Amino acid sequence: MDKSDILIVGAGPTGLTAALTLARRGIKPRIIDKRAEPITTANALVIQPRTLEVWEDLKIVNDALQQGHRLVGAEIFTKNKVIFDLSYQDLPTRYPYMLAWPQARTEHLLATHLASAGVKVERGIELENLLETENGISAVCNGVTSNYRWVVGCDGANSTARQSAKITFKGKESFQHFIMAEICVDWSRTSDKIIITLSDDGPFAFFPQDNKGTGRLVFDVSRDQRLKYEKNPTFDDFKKLMNRRAGVKATLQEPNWISTFWIHNNIAKDYRKGHLFLAGDAAHQHSPFGGQGMNTGIQDAYFLGNLLADVIEGKQSEKELARYEKVRKSVGKHVIRQSAMMTTIITMRSKPLKWLINVLLSEFSSFPTLTHTAAMRISQLTFR
Repeated sequence: MDKSDILIVGAGPTGLTAALTLARRGIKPRIIDKRAEPITTANALVIQPRTLEVWEDLKIVNDALQQGHRLVGAEIFTKNKVIFDLSYQDLPTRYPYMLAWPQARTEHLLATHLASAGVKVERGIELENLLETENGISAVCNGVTSNYRWVVGCDGANSTARQSAKITFKGKESFQHFIMAEICVDWSRTSDKIIITLSDDGPFAFFPQDNKGTGRLVFDVSRDQRLKYEKNPTFDDFKKLMNRRAGVKATLQEPNWISTFWIHNNIAKDYRKGHLFLAGDAAHQHSPFGGQGMNTGIQDAYFLGNLLADVIEGKQSEKELARYEKVRKSVGKHVIRQSAMMTTIITMRSKPLKWLINVLLSEFSSFPTLTHTAAMRISQLTFR
């Protein structure tokens, strides 16, 4: 197939995965991104086992395993006591762990292998409009109009592809505000598990990136009168919050970067419209708790890329493309519900309800079958 027959909009993890999946099948798409340079901050961080299986098929997993940091589960603390211990070590996979692998590295890894397969990201190229034609889509990029058989919109929550197709993107908005930093923490907690602490002052989480204390530190500041609308928190803010919430002695070093985010829960009404497909944040947006977002987008792209390749190679009829929305929208809805539930549990502030949740989490943790089921869902191994 000619390179111009498929256009992929957006060169984040989702778009790069779609392009690499096609390239591994001998199909070279065009992939564009309006950013002149790749991102340098971490953003998404955790690679789930199911995604590692996808990366094995794409022949990139070994590169990631050599450099990434393995996390075997998560622990939830309250008053310096573990009330919930989630383990990945008994999962039915060759990769019974999460990989701490920042998004910037993910994009570099995917782009490097994509270039080796003969496809290079065209940067500084912005999609301006899409128009459905009789046999495909007409796309306007940087003022130039080109025709494509299919377009895959992987251009984020503010997707131009989705907006051009007039696909609604609605859901339940959350007003929870979080601040985060890539920072080194010197404390007594383990470095091979995600640490979540539920304090009276509010929850926080730490995602280790190595054995030396570096990781992602995230605080819920939604109820903090000074910080709940603050867009530029300081290092001093993080030190004060850590002192109030950690439950153990913890020393912070100067962060590499600081950022903030609000939670949004939205899903596209349609994952497909004519010859346009949506994937990743262009199709679904939700809480980052559980490390689901980037992984879900990568798996959207992998599923769609292989489905398109099957149709192009004549292994499936074009009618089979309807499977993409049927399968992946169902997954997207599930992930939004699951992430919202986890966020509600972790950020609960009502003292009676918080006490009840702590008791239930402690009881839940004592049943291996239940914790295994939870690990299967969060690891995304239930999505095949």
